[in-house]
Amino acid sequence: MEETAIPTTRPGFTMLELLVVLSMIAVITSFAMVGFTRIVNQVRLDRAAQTVSYDLQMAFSIVGRNRKPVRIAWDSNNVRFLVTDRSDTLLFRTRTMGPDSPYKLTKSMFTVSTSMIEIYPPGLAADSLNIHIINKDLKRTISMQRGGLVRVIKQ
Repeated sequence: MEETAIPTTRPGFTMLELLVVLSMIAVITSFAMVGFTRIVNQVRLDRAAQTVSYDLQMAFSIVGRNRKPVRIAWDSNNVRFLVTDRSDTLLFRTRTMGPDSPYKLTKSMFTVSTSMIEIYPPGLAADSLNIHIINKDLKRTISMQRGGLVRVIKQ
């Protein structure tokens, strides 16, 4: 009878194999995080643009309901939009877009064609309004016409 040899090494992973697998996981995770960050920025930008669009449309409906002029103002120091009455005594809406808001945008990301605009009771604004929000390579434009048409344009 012949004796079988007992293996002297145990089955398992060597330290080198473990390091190779962990480094591959780290590289794949870093690629995934770049894509995830881009998606989060895009969602924040889309939500901010839709929210501003809604607030502009709401200002026109307030004018129609109250039959009094409404003022839309851009406060770049606090990164927010204000919808008030003409004398700034009655505040209808404040929309903060800054770093402490869910949108996490900065004032350098905004380009607003005019910092203040009034909407009059027939439902006409004093002028058109264009708001550009740019976050890295993502850009959204909110366009408000004098008659109340508000559009969000992805570029």
